[in-house]
Amino acid sequence: MFYLEETYGNDGFAVFVKLLRELARTEYHYLNLSKPSTLMFLSAKCKVAKDVLEMIINDLVDLGKFDSTLWKENRVIWCQDFIDSIQDAYKKRNNKCISYDGLLDILNGLGVLKLSKEPTKGPVKPQRKEKESKEEKSKEDLESRKLKFSATLEPFLEKYGRQLLKEFNAYWTEPNKSQTKFKQEMESTWDVERRLETWAKNEEKYGNGKPSNKSSLQVSQVIDNSNLMPEESKRPRRPSSYDQLLIIEPEHHLIKDYQEKVKAYEAYWNSQLKPPQQKEKPQLKKLVDVDFKSLYNAFRKKYFEITGYYFDGEANNGESKLLAYTLLYYFFNNEKLLNSPLINKSINEPQLSKGLLVFGGFGCGKTSVFKTMKQLFFDAEKNQDVIIKDADGDDVHLHRYRRTFGYFAANDVVRSYEACQLQEQKDRFWKTMSSGHLYFDDLMTERPASNYGKVELFKDILEIRYDKNRKTIATLNYHVDPEGKIFDTDGTLKTIVTKYGNRVYDRAFEMFNIVELNGKSLRK
Repeated sequence: MFYLEETYGNDGFAVFVKLLRELARTEYHYLNLSKPSTLMFLSAKCKVAKDVLEMIINDLVDLGKFDSTLWKENRVIWCQDFIDSIQDAYKKRNNKCISYDGLLDILNGLGVLKLSKEPTKGPVKPQRKEKESKEEKSKEDLESRKLKFSATLEPFLEKYGRQLLKEFNAYWTEPNKSQTKFKQEMESTWDVERRLETWAKNEEKYGNGKPSNKSSLQVSQVIDNSNLMPEESKRPRRPSSYDQLLIIEPEHHLIKDYQEKVKAYEAYWNSQLKPPQQKEKPQLKKLVDVDFKSLYNAFRKKYFEITGYYFDGEANNGESKLLAYTLLYYFFNNEKLLNSPLINKSINEPQLSKGLLVFGGFGCGKTSVFKTMKQLFFDAEKNQDVIIKDADGDDVHLHRYRRTFGYFAANDVVRSYEACQLQEQKDRFWKTMSSGHLYFDDLMTERPASNYGKVELFKDILEIRYDKNRKTIATLNYHVDPEGKIFDTDGTLKTIVTKYGNRVYDRAFEMFNIVELNGKSLRK
């Protein structure tokens, strides 16, 4: 949930909890959001904008919390983890908990479920369906049957001792490969008393219930030791009239005696139990600077995963590789950032405490590089399986550096604001926009936001983030006037005055390091 809180503030985790509550209240524990009105109602309940709710749900699907197929194809929310967590509650009810297959039948009957593109394998025979049902029920009952079998050994505790019975039980409750039966159930005949006698003789003869060359304690020794056990170690026998007496006369001496013996029994065995040994966590090496070549290789690998193309670092005379390294230096707060050839040092003084304002022409790769960075850090946090080298040459998990950041397209921010109907939704919107480390794609291309009046939304967002000293990243294209003239960095900066005003223009020099890209479009 770290990613949700980092990206959406408290709204991310709060929405997840409210969605689980809705799943708990809803019959069959699923949410059908295929109708826009249902999504609007749910966004009001969660007190977030409709677009923000959809973004959070999509992220939860990517995080594996909700079923991907049902959401992407049918806009249905289904949480298998939640279903697993309520199985015990359903055991106390007469009806069974809905299963994934059961849900598919219901959605199919309602006409909600889209037909799978995979070819069907033909109708399932009733006999096979009945057989599968029996096998599933058999697996569920296996553990309870094992417990019943173990209970049949209790009368022989004094005669054979706990250790022998434990080994006998472990041997005869070994399940078959299909996990439907255990060894004792597959015997054609069974007499527990005679089986135990044979087991004890083998124990005495071979040192085990089964023929073996290993030596062990003699049965007589086990029996003698069991007789030395204190009285409170033996499970007290419950009076047959206990339930009736408990209602009629709870102070009856039988009730009190039994309860005292139970307390003594529990106290004895609690004192005998050794606390589980805590596994010592491996001592993690103190974090040092990363090896940026190793990190760059991880970036290139992620770029291929996302786009299906190899990252061409030599594009635009090596500018693409320089951009990737510049961003890596920035995210890891490394002083090499200040010496990057892409940093403009004539407009303002570069500092590690500032964010980034990245200028470039159309199609020069700004957005794709930032998307890859975001996904690289997100996957490292989610899966914890991205390994790079540190400056010492040692392996280190990337997630330990915690470099995730929020990613928003400027026009998506406008649409999210316009979707806010309630004051609470607006409050949460502004909380998200003013929190954490955020990136805004294609700044200056967004239209004025309309929500009971028109407003230049990013004028307020940038001013608030400046006041709260929040690190901010933004990309924008060089300004092109109506006559087709392309402005340089300084000229494009001055157009900020027209859209956002003098205050934002003036504060931009304190908020951002200026990154210039002069390469041509890479789009083909």
